[in-house]
Amino acid sequence: MAWRWRTLWQVLRRRPLLWGWFLAALATVVSFGNHNMHHYYYALPLALPACLLVGLTLGRVPASRPFPAWVIATTAALLLLMQGQFMLGQLRGAFGPGRSPLPREVTRLRELARAHVLLGRVDSERLLAENNLVPRLVTRADIHQLGFSALPGSTPYLVLFEREPFGYPWPVRTARFTALVRQAVAEGRADPLLDGAQVQL
Repeated sequence: MAWRWRTLWQVLRRRPLLWGWFLAALATVVSFGNHNMHHYYYALPLALPACLLVGLTLGRVPASRPFPAWVIATTAALLLLMQGQFMLGQLRGAFGPGRSPLPREVTRLRELARAHVLLGRVDSERLLAENNLVPRLVTRADIHQLGFSALPGSTPYLVLFEREPFGYPWPVRTARFTALVRQAVAEGRADPLLDGAQVQL
């Protein structure tokens, strides 16, 4: 659209309501600031007006005047520069070594189910859980996200986390999360309730 800015300007002049919608949605996304880094779905209000702008603009480009090759090459290079690392990460996650989803996923789900049964028997104790494991445990009276909340010190607590490559340690990086797990285990219970291949409690 940057290369067809005159066509874009014509669309905006003909549809001022769409232009206002786009600006309002953009202001909403910008207002979230750094939260957009980890919550990409915050940009959803911008998706529909942006798609309408792209469609209406490209629809006015004559088929007899396609984009020059250098425009296509530059656009592809920008996409790879901005999204290349993300796409590589997704490919590694789907096809990389040690990521065969079926056998390990079945083991993981069984161990998570076992961990939930064990946690149901000790519902009164404080729990520190890895980020991706918190949503299914929010009904507990005392639950905290490991890596986000400070360790409780002398108060008895449990720790629930997944071994790599599973789990999602946000808001900390993997190395920091591993260090936190070691610290929590060292300062807390010495006897694991569940010492599985993928899940530990």
